[in-house]
Amino acid sequence: MIPCPTTGRPLRIATIESETTAICPACASQGQGGFVSFDGDLRMAYACPLCCQLVWVRGA
Repeated sequence: MIPCPTTGRPLRIATIESETTAICPACASQGQGGFVSFDGDLRMAYACPLCCQLVWVRGA
């Protein structure tokens, strides 16, 4: 579980897609990080291997 950045309530991890090539929303570097989705929550997070952060991805 990971705490919600706005409420602090625990979010249960649904899926993890590791070693996914993407551009980090925080540091704008391309790398092979991982996307995390959560049960009962539509947000996703990106685990960046370069800036070592869990970055919440903005929805469309």
